[in-house]
Amino acid sequence: MTRTLRDIAEVLRSKNAGPFKVTVDVLFANEDDFDLVEASGVLQPEIVAAAYKVNVDEVTGPFFQRAALGAKVTILKRSSAQDPFCPDLLGASQHIPIADLEIG
Repeated sequence: MTRTLRDIAEVLRSKNAGPFKVTVDVLFANEDDFDLVEASGVLQPEIVAAAYKVNVDEVTGPFFQRAALGAKVTILKRSSAQDPFCPDLLGASQHIPIADLEIG
């Protein structure tokens, strides 16, 4: 049975990482889930870039931290956090494009 990142992650959230970047945090309940996602390669820049429809060079990471049972990946924002027309000023809903990525 195939599961998605949304199914596996205990916490999946995004936030601004300065005015021009968004960081997606993925936290896991246990080492098995952490290992599964790390080994899957689902957070590799090519896959993340495709999910966000951006160039690979606009993706930084992934960074996995076993001690925290977490990972993060950062993407460039399409508009600045100071832009009054920015659809997500806090970057709080930017994790959605990778939430449904499948992990085999």
